Amino acid sequence: MIKFIHFLLIGGLFVLSNSCTKNPYQINVEKKINTQYVRFDQLIMSIDSTNFETQLSGFEKNHEPFFSIYTHAVLSIGGTEVKSFGDYFLSFLSNPITQNVNAEIQKTFPDVESLQQQIDEALSFYLYYYPEHSVPKIYYFQSGFNQRFIVDSALLGIALDMSLGAKNPYYKQLGLPDYLSQKLDPKTIGVEGIKAYVSSDFPFEGEDNLASHMIYQGKLYVLLNALFPNIEDYERFMYTPEQWAWLEKFEKNMWDVIIRQEMLYETDHMKIKNMMDESPFTQMFGNMSAPRAGAWIGWQIVKSYQKNHPEVSLQVLLANRDLISILNQSQYQP
Repeated sequence: MIKFIHFLLIGGLFVLSNSCTKNPYQINVEKKINTQYVRFDQLIMSIDSTNFETQLSGFEKNHEPFFSIYTHAVLSIGGTEVKSFGDYFLSFLSNPITQNVNAEIQKTFPDVESLQQQIDEALSFYLYYYPEHSVPKIYYFQSGFNQRFIVDSALLGIALDMSLGAKNPYYKQLGLPDYLSQKLDPKTIGVEGIKAYVSSDFPFEGEDNLASHMIYQGKLYVLLNALFPNIEDYERFMYTPEQWAWLEKFEKNMWDVIIRQEMLYETDHMKIKNMMDESPFTQMFGNMSAPRAGAWIGWQIVKSYQKNHPEVSLQVLLANRDLISILNQSQYQP
C-alpha cells in the first residue's frame, strides 16, 4: 500500500488519451421540449413593500409547491400559517446582504437562455427513455447560500447564488474550501442540476457497502452519459482534465488496492465516504489522486457490464436493484 501511494505521488499529471469511442447515446431526439421556467430570484426582489401581504399571497397561490418548499426548507421561516411570516420574509428581502447577492446574481445571470437550452436538451433525452415522465418546471432562486438545488416530482429549483463562480468572494467569506467552491460555477449547473433531479427517481437501494455505492453511482453516470451525450466525459463527472487523466492512468492500480485491502464489501461509513464523497482527493490513493474515485470505478464496472450484456437496455439496467449482481456479471478487469 505504501509503495503504491508513493508511486501515485510521483506520478505527476498526464495528458488525456487521444483514443476515444463514440458515445452510443448520441442519438437524434425528434421530440424536443421547452420547459417552463421562472426567475423567482427576480420576482421576489421586485415585490412592492407597500402592497406586500397581497403580493405574497399571490406568490403562494401561483408558485406552489415551490413556494412552500422554499420558505420552509430553504429559508427556514415557515409558511403563511406562521403569524410573523410576512415580517420574516420582508426582513430577508430587505437585508443588505440579500440585495448585494441579488446584484451579483443579476450580473452573472442577466438571462438563463443558454443554460435552459442545456437543461431542455437533457430533459428531452430523459423523456425519450422515460416518456411517461412529466416535464418539471424550473425555478431559479436565491437561497441565502443554504442549498443549491430543490427537487420535487414536478419541479427543479436552481439556486443561482450557489453558482456565482469559484472566485466569488462570498464563498471565501463563508469559509468554503477551494475543492467545493470550484464546483459552484455556472457551467456546472446543467449536469449537477439534472443529476440531482434524476437521482430522486432512482434512489439508492442496495446493501450498505462500498461495492453497492460504487455500482449505484456508476449507473447514475451511465444515465448522465445518455442525457448529456455531447459533452466530454470528464465534464459529466465535474473533473478537471488532469484529474481525469490521473484516473485513467491509475485505474488498474486503484482496483488492485481495493481488492488487496478487501474493500469491496466494506461497511464502515467513513471509509465509504472517503471513496465516494466530494473532497480534494481520494484518501485511500494519496493526496495527488482525483476525488470520488469510487464513483468513477463504479462507472467503469457498469460500462463493462453493458459491454458484456448488450441485450440489457438502459431502462432495465437502471431498474436493476441487485447492484452486486451487476458487479459479479460485469467481468470487470482493468
